[in-house]
Amino acid sequence: MNIANYFQKNQMIAKVEKVQKFKQKSLNLEDFDLAEFPDIILNCDSLRSLILQRNRIAELPKEIGIHLRGLKHLSVQFNNFQSFPECLKELTTLVSLNISHNPIKHLREDIDCFKELKCLWCNSCGLKTIPKSLGNLSKLETFGARNNEIKILPKTITQLKELSWLSLEGNCIEQLPNGFHKLSNLHHLNLNRNHFKQIPKVLVKLKSLRFLHLQRNNIKMLSCDTIMALINVKICLINNPIENGQEFIEFKHLLLNPSDYQQNPTNEEDMITDSSEDDSDWENSTDTLYLNYDSSSQSPQSDEDDEIVKNIPKCSRFFLCQ
Repeated sequence: MNIANYFQKNQMIAKVEKVQKFKQKSLNLEDFDLAEFPDIILNCDSLRSLILQRNRIAELPKEIGIHLRGLKHLSVQFNNFQSFPECLKELTTLVSLNISHNPIKHLREDIDCFKELKCLWCNSCGLKTIPKSLGNLSKLETFGARNNEIKILPKTITQLKELSWLSLEGNCIEQLPNGFHKLSNLHHLNLNRNHFKQIPKVLVKLKSLRFLHLQRNNIKMLSCDTIMALINVKICLINNPIENGQEFIEFKHLLLNPSDYQQNPTNEEDMITDSSEDDSDWENSTDTLYLNYDSSSQSPQSDEDDEIVKNIPKCSRFFLCQ
């Protein structure tokens, strides 16, 4: 074991033991180069938030639901799970789950076993479908499935009455299911980089909608009736082959060109006005959501900072990041 691994392992053990001793509620083991789930975590029955992102973990212990039965927030993004961990079904108290950037291919067919779930992120997981049971998550407020291979949304998604934040960027979706207007609380909708040929007319009926992203679709013509009906919605249509865009240049709620985006400095800030503290990647459509429920921790790094850290030798990086 080299010196960096030695210090890293001991730092991990020290953090876990501190949580256990003082009955702390949060544990962040991001980027600890963990190849396996540390079993000593199972002794931390006080945990409510566990962050294991950016490691190499491929399995979770079967007993996790027994020992961490009070866990509410779990982030395992950027690991090596080849399928959705079966044992997670025992964590029935989960309020948020981030399993993004794992090649799991499928969500559980009975994803509604997480009755308390309010936030679910599964970006870049190779998903082709969304299970129908997702519609039974009556408390779900945020759902992100960016950069997958989804073509059709299940009609049951329209049952999510509490859903306010939906991000489906980077899929193969051509149309929204019938009844989509039933999402009465939907506030943010990200449909960038899909296959839409027009702004879905059903969006006109979404009275709570305020931010709509439709960048890089196949929209050629804009309907005046639709645009007028969405006058209170900020709509980003950059990089669409729009032929009649000149007719709408006076509409301030439309962003049709990259210059419009740059000339509207308040737009990005507005787009995250009533998001949670961890949803700051919405306007940039980044690949993942940084979940951090430890109020004592610092703000997450920017992408630029992350790249700088990656280029620092491991031993130096470890001491710098601690």
